[in-house]
Amino acid sequence: MLLNNIIIVDPFASSAVGAEGVVAGLCNGDASGQGCRKNANLDGDHIWESKDALGKSGWPSAGRELQDWSLSLQVYEAGLLVDAGNVLESAGYKPNVEIEDVFVSGNGTNVLFVECNFTSGALYSCHAKRAVLPPDGGSYTIHHIAGPWLYASPSTIEGILLVDETTLLIADSGNNAVKKVDIRTRDGTNFTTGESLPKPLRLTKHPSEQVVFVSSVDRIYKVPLEYKTESIPQVIAGDSGQGYSDSTTGATVRFSMPRIGGRSISGNGSALYVADTLNHLIRQVNTATGATRTLAGNRNGVYPWTIRDGPPNMAKFREPRGVAVTADGCNLFTAEYDGGVIRWVTLKDPDGGVIDVKTVAALRSASNSSLSGRFTSLTLSNDDRYLFVGTNDDRVIKLEVKASALHSCIPESSRSKSGSGRSFSTSKRKSGCYHLLLSFLVFAVLF
Repeated sequence: MLLNNIIIVDPFASSAVGAEGVVAGLCNGDASGQGCRKNANLDGDHIWESKDALGKSGWPSAGRELQDWSLSLQVYEAGLLVDAGNVLESAGYKPNVEIEDVFVSGNGTNVLFVECNFTSGALYSCHAKRAVLPPDGGSYTIHHIAGPWLYASPSTIEGILLVDETTLLIADSGNNAVKKVDIRTRDGTNFTTGESLPKPLRLTKHPSEQVVFVSSVDRIYKVPLEYKTESIPQVIAGDSGQGYSDSTTGATVRFSMPRIGGRSISGNGSALYVADTLNHLIRQVNTATGATRTLAGNRNGVYPWTIRDGPPNMAKFREPRGVAVTADGCNLFTAEYDGGVIRWVTLKDPDGGVIDVKTVAALRSASNSSLSGRFTSLTLSNDDRYLFVGTNDDRVIKLEVKASALHSCIPESSRSKSGSGRSFSTSKRKSGCYHLLLSFLVFAVLF
């Protein structure tokens, strides 16, 4: 691929930014940093277990103290997925650090992510970083982009999205704002504020329109990239108050902590896939009308229930936090926080109903099968060749996806004659070109 031949020059490598950096000192909305105490030691001894309103870690829990990467990835579908390692291996293990969201620029050579430190007795601290794979392969190198952002509670950064060659959007749930960061200068401003869009969680961009979709605790917003902070963003689905309801009318839909992501939108932008975290469901939103339907999951019974595969109305998820769709619209991948598993969801037709839900990988202890890890986010590379999955123990796991094993829902008569077994509509080709062009422009800016 073209991007593998580009020599990446990192403009951030020569200028480390600490707590006094350009985008630093934002503590609970206080741009001056006044009232934010600093703590020189952001490392500690525990992974927190109880959750606040955002389902985030908060308090120590006995029996869950992880001092290293003691849990291993177990791949159950070797014909579909191959473990390609930990993107953050070169940085070493950091206790109490959770990867909140992952976004891939290009075909896996650049991985942008948000990591947050949840150490007892200190302010919670979040950074935006990127991992770069050298042109000749080897290990990813880690580079700072922006932060730290400091918080007094576990409500922190939730999402990250690169929208063009210079602009990064950060879903800052703790400060009720979506932040806009210039990746060249690290200058940061508020893109949206709490009055108009409270508690943002995750983001994705429309593949052909200059708009982004933002999920919050109970609804999905559509926001133009030329948005002004004094404006009111459009709510396409959901309303005040968490709950559960499917509807053909966006205003009567109800969500409970819905999460989207960089690859959660269909190639033509008509369908938005949602990991409805606290409803334990995978849902689909029509981006034009807000009509929402449940694709897979079953809320019957008493939670926590046993993870279950199978037909869509029988499958059971446990706090899904990440969802991504392949370019042909035939396959979904999901990642679960409480379940610690990755699921493969096959669709009847592009952006259609679900055929089956299957567990394909899990984060487990080799010595104690009852001890599981937690996945926080999930995305696909632009060419669908790799899955990238964030964890609550400071990992971004990379998995190679075997294209030949993916489900194809394209009619035989419509398939590409190139031998790939998969075809793409014009809009999806445009989407792929958009992502490739965006990646090229990002790297050009960084020379």
